[in-house]
Amino acid sequence: MPVFLNRYPTTVTNLNRHRARTVYDYFLDTDIMAITGGSRSNADGIGEGDIPTMTDPSCIVCHSVMDPVSSLFQNWTATGRYIRANKVDVNEWDGETIFPPGFNGDVYPGYAAEQVAPAGMIQWLGQSIVGDSRYPRAIVKILYEGLFGQELLLSPSDRSSDSDKEAFNIQRRWINELSASLVDSGWNLKVVMKGMLMSPYYRAQSVDGSDSAIAEYLGVSHRLSPRELQRKL
Repeated sequence: MPVFLNRYPTTVTNLNRHRARTVYDYFLDTDIMAITGGSRSNADGIGEGDIPTMTDPSCIVCHSVMDPVSSLFQNWTATGRYIRANKVDVNEWDGETIFPPGFNGDVYPGYAAEQVAPAGMIQWLGQSIVGDSRYPRAIVKILYEGLFGQELLLSPSDRSSDSDKEAFNIQRRWINELSASLVDSGWNLKVVMKGMLMSPYYRAQSVDGSDSAIAEYLGVSHRLSPRELQRKL
């Protein structure tokens, strides 16, 4: 939609990567920047090779995932205007400095770098995303954050405490159960909403034991609006 393309614009150097990263975050519950094994530069501040994003192993880790989706947006301008190379305006997309359009290792069918970029690439991306196993979890994540007013717990690191790891594992199992119920119900969002409202996460009034792994992650705090503050007073 134009509102998405304008909210997440692109530049001649960014090449739709912001859009691709947002797609992975919103619809696949995947943080591109959190992929392990990659780095944004070496000690000198630049990657190795003429095109580091395509030749430097430390760069390819992330860019091989993100850039194909970036290329799928090549027919859209920074302001969300549709443009193709055979129209009045020239599409200056350089297919030699970025991975060809695709998703999950599959190149968009019939794509050829030396030809006019085909239409329908974003529609193909949408169909591919819906068929991905991460998509149901991403939808549940959006519902959770909207209902609970807080983000899901981040994946623990090696430095995380045992309580942090246990809390994440408990929550992730629950999210996976909700994701499965969403698919099994034929994508009925009411089933997921009911599962959230009937869960201990939403209904809990107290937690037994001060050292409970999940205790500190329950509940939400926020600054009161003037009206809420007046009611409290």
